[in-house]
Amino acid sequence: MRMGSGRRQPPLAKFGAGRTYDFREGSKPTHEVEMDPVLGRPGIPAFTREQLCQDRRMADESVADRLRGFGVKGILVQMAERGQILELKCEMPQCYHPNGRDKFESLATERRLWAPSRDHYPILSSAGGKLRADNVRLSHIECNQRDHTRRKQIGALLLAGESLEGIADTLNRKKTPAFHGTKRWTAAMVREAYVS
Repeated sequence: MRMGSGRRQPPLAKFGAGRTYDFREGSKPTHEVEMDPVLGRPGIPAFTREQLCQDRRMADESVADRLRGFGVKGILVQMAERGQILELKCEMPQCYHPNGRDKFESLATERRLWAPSRDHYPILSSAGGKLRADNVRLSHIECNQRDHTRRKQIGALLLAGESLEGIADTLNRKKTPAFHGTKRWTAAMVREAYVS
């Protein structure tokens, strides 16, 4: 909303449990709020800040406990404990699980396609990437393997001088599964699969 002065007015801010505060000039707070010393306007309500911290601690424990329940150890559990993994969901650009990103199986199952896995990202392990908190994302084993396989296939065809359209045709001819929810590869999908 714009005022006559040309300044943009801050919007209504929504806080937990449907509580709102109107940051527009002349409005009065509906809950006790603290003033933000830098911005000179009301900040996050005190009850909400405490609630957010408590919710985050509970979420951290929950994600770490769920990962342990699936048989995961190491960096993923450590990251969840430190609040660096907020949700138990596949973070790959393309998730292939038929029931969604948040569905996982135990590492103890015989066929572990959908168990949690650590994916080296943004620097792949094949490019010297290390297994550290700044280079790991959570994935399904199957999504991680498909992503790696696609990169190798596409990379080899790019080095051979093939166009993205030509690579899409090759992948379709070889019946390489396309992104979840699509039937055929396109040049844009090939590029996305390679650079993501």
